[in-house]
Amino acid sequence: MNKKVSIVICTYNRAAFLNRTLKSLSKLAYEDFEVIVINGPSTDYTIDILEKYKNSIKIANNDKANLSISRNMGIALSSADIVAFIDDDAIPDKYWLNDIVSLYTDETVGGVGGKVYGPGDNHFQFENGYVDIWGYADGRNYGPDYNDPNGNKFNMMLGTNATFLRKALIEIGGFDEYYDYYHDESDTCVRIIQAGYKIFNHERAYIHHEYAKSYIRESTFDGCRLNWYPIVKNKAYFAIKNSINKANNEERKAKVLGIKKEHLDLYKTWLKEKKITKEEYNKFVSLCETGFEKGYNDGYNNERLLNFNLDNNTEFKKYDNKLNDKVISICLLCKDDIISSIGGVAKYTYEIAKGLVKKGHIVHVITGGNDKEEWISTWGQEGINFHKVSNLENDINLPEMNSYPLSYDKLKYSYAVYKKIREINEKYSIDIVESPLWDFEGCVSTKMLKGILPVIVRLQTPLLKVAETQNWKITDDLELFAEFEKEMILNAAGIISISDNITHTISELYDIDFNKLNNSKVYLGVDEPTISNNRRNDEKIRILFVGRLERRKGIHTIFEAIPKIIQKYPNLEFRFVGNDEVMDQILGTTFRKYFNKKYGNTNWAKNVIFLGQISNEEKEQEFVNCDIFIAPSLYESFGIILIEAMSAKKPVIGCRIGGMQEIIKDNYNGFLIDVEDSKQLVDRLEALINDQSIRLEFGENGYRRFEELFSNNSMIDETLKVYMKYI
Repeated sequence: MNKKVSIVICTYNRAAFLNRTLKSLSKLAYEDFEVIVINGPSTDYTIDILEKYKNSIKIANNDKANLSISRNMGIALSSADIVAFIDDDAIPDKYWLNDIVSLYTDETVGGVGGKVYGPGDNHFQFENGYVDIWGYADGRNYGPDYNDPNGNKFNMMLGTNATFLRKALIEIGGFDEYYDYYHDESDTCVRIIQAGYKIFNHERAYIHHEYAKSYIRESTFDGCRLNWYPIVKNKAYFAIKNSINKANNEERKAKVLGIKKEHLDLYKTWLKEKKITKEEYNKFVSLCETGFEKGYNDGYNNERLLNFNLDNNTEFKKYDNKLNDKVISICLLCKDDIISSIGGVAKYTYEIAKGLVKKGHIVHVITGGNDKEEWISTWGQEGINFHKVSNLENDINLPEMNSYPLSYDKLKYSYAVYKKIREINEKYSIDIVESPLWDFEGCVSTKMLKGILPVIVRLQTPLLKVAETQNWKITDDLELFAEFEKEMILNAAGIISISDNITHTISELYDIDFNKLNNSKVYLGVDEPTISNNRRNDEKIRILFVGRLERRKGIHTIFEAIPKIIQKYPNLEFRFVGNDEVMDQILGTTFRKYFNKKYGNTNWAKNVIFLGQISNEEKEQEFVNCDIFIAPSLYESFGIILIEAMSAKKPVIGCRIGGMQEIIKDNYNGFLIDVEDSKQLVDRLEALINDQSIRLEFGENGYRRFEELFSNNSMIDETLKVYMKYI
């Protein structure tokens, strides 16, 4: 007969991670388990996540940020033979519980742990280990077992992969509630063994641990910037309590004082190596000294805070994984960094990822890496799971493709992405994949994953349209590139068009009948600015452009217009945000260098400001601070920059082409002009410059249009509707 398991998750302000962990439990091969979540004093949306699972799990709230109290609350709610603790930022292997239970062979086994992968899954955070009576631990020990109740070393487990015989926990009084964080599990292991039980670590029983940012630590990968107060406090307390009758008083005192010295020396080394600042050093020293004094005094003067009222005989509540059907796992592709890039694909991918996570879904994003990275997997920003694909993984060798360098490069990346999707799906299980058309990132996946995973393609400006606007010569390489784009569309499980125009454009250029494909229109959306939209105190009128400074974005049209208007209105200021190092084939230089060479000596050149690539926060500030936004592109499949300006209540000027016509209602929230018509651009700018009331009216109209059609919530909801068709 299988042993029953109570899985306990203690959480505090990590809603997105908790949701992913709960979702992952439905993939366990072992079936006879219940789930208990103890929610600390969370202020994020943890309560919303728990609401989704309330009928299949046990829930309790702890108003204190104390891990040991939460663990004991979990024990009190448990009903199984074994109590298994897993962190809210961890994912179990499919056979985790099978491996764990296999070592509970008799009643002398008091605890079983397993291996723990660290952040990135490319190393072990813990394999097998022990802790001694002074609190020094070795997490990679493969020496003898330390299960002697009278010894000075004891087998231990890592807290995120620690399971105990329930009756053993009840017998020893559970976790010592003095340990708010750190040494809570190792102290329990010591007392379990001292009570006559044994602890083992399975050679597998894998857990994937993110070691996520929390109130204890500032960063996943930073071992310096921790809250050193509870760590040093608990180290001192642990050493004093567990060395009783193991050493004389002088030795105990010297060993415990050595803990403080070790930490102070470590901080000095970090300061010398410039890993921390002088201010941080002083802070760490203060935390260490106050923590040590507290732990030292409490260890000698206070009794343990044990709880011998944990046997409450609650009813076993088997986990119902069918409730997880409402939670889907999505893999989004975007080679650019979706957080720092201001490109359209990166922008909407980030918004979709954040929105889906907030709605309780699991989101993986595959991005590009570099030659030095074999591969990286990071569960970080806002609960999004990032996976990087590097050039080291582009290992296909097709000599016949050497004559097509651009297409070959993109194909190799597409193949590496396909392999990464298979890898992620095997480990975490994916329900659906979405790829941009741009650079045909998902081309290999649409072909190779047919019948395995649905791959959706979201349409953007295709290569042939880019070539047309940039006056590129169509080479054999570009023709092959376009063929890969076409094959990707035809092989996709479904299509998302970001405008009616993009469907029409691709249909004409690529000879594709979208009536025969599963095509849905979903307008892109953005969040409202988080910065207050207050009026500036200066008399300037700021005209803003955001995007790559290249011909297809209409930069040459703006440059033609500037001299015609800026001399007439000296209070004008043109501000350019975006990559200004793009070479123009016609000019033979960048547009910024061209402008500076031609107009740099004029008395008005100081009113033309090139900001280059800036952060998202800085870009948002530019939208809020501008008076007029211009984007006279030769073509836009949609024009996400326009709705960013509209969300900030700014009048917009775009061209009468592409998706811009679906965003701008002429003479309502802005103006539409003909492509490459600098005279029209000047005329429309003058209309807005000369009448503040029109600027404000257009801004308000644009905001209403944004709320109605282009909000982030609308994009997320409509995208989810499309996904559900294929799951």
